[in-house]
This record gives sequence, C-alpha cells and structure tokens, in this order.
Amino acid sequence: MTKTNSIIEAKNIIRTYGQKDDICKALDGVSFTINKGESVAIIGKSGSGKSTLMHILACLDKPTSGELLINGTDVSKMSEKQQEILRGESFGFVFQQFFLNPNDTVLENVILPLKINGQDNRKIREEKGIKILEEVDLLNKKNNKAKNLSGGQKQRVCIARALVGNPQIVFADEPTGNLDSTNGETIEKILFGLNKKGITLILVTHDQELAQKCQKQIMIKDGKIVNKL
Repeated sequence: MTKTNSIIEAKNIIRTYGQKDDICKALDGVSFTINKGESVAIIGKSGSGKSTLMHILACLDKPTSGELLINGTDVSKMSEKQQEILRGESFGFVFQQFFLNPNDTVLENVILPLKINGQDNRKIREEKGIKILEEVDLLNKKNNKAKNLSGGQKQRVCIARALVGNPQIVFADEPTGNLDSTNGETIEKILFGLNKKGITLILVTHDQELAQKCQKQIMIKDGKIVNKL
C-alpha cells in the first residue's frame, strides 16, 4: 500500500439544496488534496460556496455526492455519531463570531469541548486549559467572564478552545474579519505559529493578503474551483 502524506482528499464533491425545479448547486464537482501540515486558504466572494466547502471538510455537513477522505477514511459514509467523534478528536474550530458563552469564565469556555466529549476529569481538563491559555498569552484572564474581553482577546480564547483537544486540523472561518489590524496580526501570528508546529491550517477568507500567506490557495466561484495555487 502506497503511503500518502494527504490528510484531506475531496473527490468530485457536489452539494445541492432544495428539490426538483428549485435546486441550488452550492458545490459543483470540487476535487483537491490537502497534505498534512499545510496551510490552505479557501477564497471566494460571498455566496461562492467557500463556507459550504468548509462545513463539509469539517464534517458539519455532508456532500450530496462525492467522497471526502480524512486520513484515508471516507467520512461521507460515517454515521453522525462517528463524525461527531472525529470532530472531537481531530478538529479544532475558530469562528468569526466567536460563539463563546458570555457568562462563563475564559477557562470554562476553553475546556468546554473536553467536557462535551467526556474527556478527562475536571482537574485534568483545567490543567490542559491553563497550558493552552499560557500559549495564547491569556492566563491572566482565566477567571474573567468572556463577555468582559476585547475582540482580540475573545478570538484568542477561541483559538485556545480549538487547541485544547490537540487537533490535527484547525479550521478558521474569517478569523480576523471582526478585528482591527493590530489584533488581526496577533491572531495571524498565532495561527501560522501553530501551523509551523505541524497542525494543518485551513482558512476561509476573502482577505487576499491573508490568503497569500498560506502555502496553498483554493479559489471558489459559483461552487467550482477556478484556481489552485
């Protein structure tokens, strides 16, 4: 068996919404490979299909047809429970809208994925959370409520939450979209620093400057790949 360095293989992915005469084809025959440890930007205008693609790659949605292989396994044939386990064990997520629990502390937000997945006891979860907060320089805020943080601090909490489960892949959806340039640069530095440590980084962005910092860019237009750099 030939050893492959790929972590994600998309093969003729099609995703449609609606029925019969009212079908919208959000993705139309998308195929590409992402190797372990790569940084990849998925770029395109609003409505191009880039967010739909990320949701499928992250097992938050299923393709209508085609194959999606993660580490050689066709996840499109997995049950919802199997996909849930895969997300918990292998993926981390950073969203533009943060999705933090505002009245929970920073530490409680960071360790929430471990709690949801039933990983470890509370003491070990907190130890892992504290270690990750040190990495994103937010340990001094661990007991602060999330609602009292700045935008840049909230995004760092999101990154810490994404990392606490030691993921192979981090998906970041417009991670600097709501931030000023100074905070945006801080978040970029953290994300690409993680990538240098071997984490596969997949960014969805319309920011060309950010996309060009990635090793690979996949441009989507009307549900089709129009350029792979």
